Amino acid sequence: MKDNLFKKLEEYNWLRKPFMEYPIVSVQDFFEENTVKGSFAANVCSKELDDKEFKKAFTELLENKDIQNIWVSLYDYDEEIGWPYSDTIFIATSLESDYFKKYFGELCPSEITENEKNEIFGKIKEGNKLLCLWWD
Repeated sequence: MKDNLFKKLEEYNWLRKPFMEYPIVSVQDFFEENTVKGSFAANVCSKELDDKEFKKAFTELLENKDIQNIWVSLYDYDEEIGWPYSDTIFIATSLESDYFKKYFGELCPSEITENEKNEIFGKIKEGNKLLCLWWD
């Protein structure tokens, strides 16, 4: 799975795309075989809260019928560490942002905004919106 993530990043070439500054990957691609602590929302992570908590939360959200998909937006890559970093996800959903504020509790994002739908995310179902969740 790790090779799968890096193959996708190689295909992407880290080029800037319209609307998106950074490549997006699936939750599964980002977290599968990811053993780098602090690779997601490092400013929020602590001894008690780490990347595993985010992986669990995102995986559970994907089981919700009101959520079409979740993508991780990659922000940086450190060759020494060997894994990308992110602090942002995008969710295609019919749910309102208040749902996610309650759902995440102490892992609550710093900001939730609604974004324009874009072909980078594929076809977003009618009635769904594209939310951006960012952790500072």
